[in-house]
Formats: sequence, C-alpha cells, structure tokens
Amino acid sequence: MEIKKCPFCSEEILSTAKKCKHCGEMVEETSNPVAKQEKEFFNDGNVLVTNTRFVNKMYNKTYSMANISAVALHRLKNDYKKLGIILIISGIFLFSMAMRQSISQEHWITGIAAIIVGILLCLIKDKYVVRLTSTSGVEEEFFISKDKKILQEIVDSVNEAIIHRG
Repeated sequence: MEIKKCPFCSEEILSTAKKCKHCGEMVEETSNPVAKQEKEFFNDGNVLVTNTRFVNKMYNKTYSMANISAVALHRLKNDYKKLGIILIISGIFLFSMAMRQSISQEHWITGIAAIIVGILLCLIKDKYVVRLTSTSGVEEEFFISKDKKILQEIVDSVNEAIIHRG
C-alpha cells in the first residue's frame, strides 16, 4: 500500500484515500483548479489561517477548518493583583511602624520588600487566549498571549475562514 501526505495537515494517509482520516478534508484529486487552491487569511510565521486549516507552528498543531465551529477571544485576568495590593498596604504599615520606632528597625526592610513585590504583582498584565470549539462541542485553548491585538486578528481571520468555508 502506497502512502502519501495529506496536503492540508501533512499527516500520512493511503494514496487511494479520498478523505483524510486525520483532518477530515477531501484529498481526492479534482480537475477543478479552484478547488485545489488554499486561500490564506492570516500568516505571521507562528500562526497560519487558511480556508482549509488553522496551524499553530509554535506548538506544532494543525486543525481542520471543517472541524471548527466557533472561535473566541477570552481574557485571563491577573489573579495576583489583589495579593499585590495587600502586600503594598502591609508594606506601608510595616515601614511606617518602623519609622515611628514602634517596632524593630529591621522591619523597614520587610516593609520596603513587601511594597516592591506588591507593585510588581500589580504590574503583571492580563493574558488573552484564543479558544476553539469543534463541531463535536469540545473547547480547546489554541494560543495564549499578552498581545490582545494579534489574537484579535487571529480570531477575525478564523471567523472569515469559517464564513468562506460556508
């Protein structure tokens, strides 16, 4: 039995296959040259969105557009912000107590350290994630980044590809 690579997901399939068992795309040769063309909606070197596939090159993952029913951008909030505020308030309290000499002078170092760590925790940016929903209803995180703009471009491109797919 001869083996060939699927032109959409690059997985090995039988040379006589009409449909890829990995991505679900039709791979049967066709005389229509337009049907063979892959339209690119987005490509930044790490992520590729076409009318037939969605590729995350950083994690070596390929999804068939035929199996994607929805895509959305979600914000992952900085969960350390509250802890940072508590550390800043505690640090200010320790530092002010040390300055009044109500407690040991060594506590001013602890107060300053708490303030610095608290500020750093508050400065951590929120992250964003592209979530895909498959036709079977399974939701998967595709890409996580602090750059909301690029992820929104990816989501918009996938939505265009879904519309183009019909």
